[in-house]
Amino acid sequence: MTPETKFHSLVLGLTVVVMFWVIVLLVPYVQEAPFMQAPLVQYPLVQASLGAIFALLLSAGIYGLIAKGLVVVLRRSRWLKAKLLGPYYMEGTWAGHFIGHQNDIRYVVEVFEQDFSSLTIMGKSYTVAHDMHAQWTSEATYLDVEHARLIYASSLDVFSRKITVQSIVVFQLERESANDAPHAMEGYTADLDDGTRIWIREEKINEQAMAHRDAIRQAKEITNRNLANLPDTR
Repeated sequence: MTPETKFHSLVLGLTVVVMFWVIVLLVPYVQEAPFMQAPLVQYPLVQASLGAIFALLLSAGIYGLIAKGLVVVLRRSRWLKAKLLGPYYMEGTWAGHFIGHQNDIRYVVEVFEQDFSSLTIMGKSYTVAHDMHAQWTSEATYLDVEHARLIYASSLDVFSRKITVQSIVVFQLERESANDAPHAMEGYTADLDDGTRIWIREEKINEQAMAHRDAIRQAKEITNRNLANLPDTR
């Protein structure tokens, strides 16, 4: 079930519950209201029509209020957002590394911002001396939960080369099971101008956006831990 479907199912379920109690509590008062005693309202067809219109307007209003309220709650509760997104949940800070064109190690820090219908990725890469190497923001993302893949395109500003290139990143997601959110990912990034594939690996280090100076230190730890498994790109 997609996050959007799960969200609207939850809102619909809450709307049905609220509507039930509204009807139980309000119908007796509505039936005793003065306008219900008018001669025209005494016809069963008129009563049924008024009831249908009332229920439709009320349910639409309740649905909208619950949906807006739930969105506010989800923005404040990462736990609830994670539960609703399930295997789609990727929000937070990811850190790792890739091997550059000259076989240089680059630390990577990416911040994922996510709601039910969008995923935005903002990333930066650094040299081993912690100098800025490049930065990027995703322009299009595709999260394929069934096949555990994340693909996104971005405009990449490479400071060391003083150029901006279009790039694509393809990740294979690592997770405990098909129902769990990813905790690490590995794949490649490629600039569209030369097509060279560069191996990259990242791990989720925080559920929230972190200061990059702190995330870089963790990226370095992740890199050192995985150096023995880095592929030979020569």
